Amino acid sequence: MSVKITGFDNFEKEMKRLEGAAQELEGERKVQFKELLTPGFMMEYTQFDNLEEFLSASGINSQEDFKAMPEEQMDKIVAATTRFSTWGEMMSGAMKNYVSEKLGF
Repeated sequence: MSVKITGFDNFEKEMKRLEGAAQELEGERKVQFKELLTPGFMMEYTQFDNLEEFLSASGINSQEDFKAMPEEQMDKIVAATTRFSTWGEMMSGAMKNYVSEKLGF
């Protein structure tokens, strides 16, 4: 009696693809807000269609405005307009989403 097992070739290809994607994410890197807070992320987790709408509604029209905003105030805005409680929680969620997308999940 013989048993034929199939699918290992596809599994091996997928594992190699995942390994390559994971290697691309290794080490320190700078990721822009637009790469993290994509329109898809913003539409799913906030009241806004994109990052620009969120920032504008938050009274942030420049990098200086963003830097000047107290973290407590940003946390209140995030809590009122997103599924997150704080800015840090939102960024953590965005990072998880970013990594998942890069790995192809």
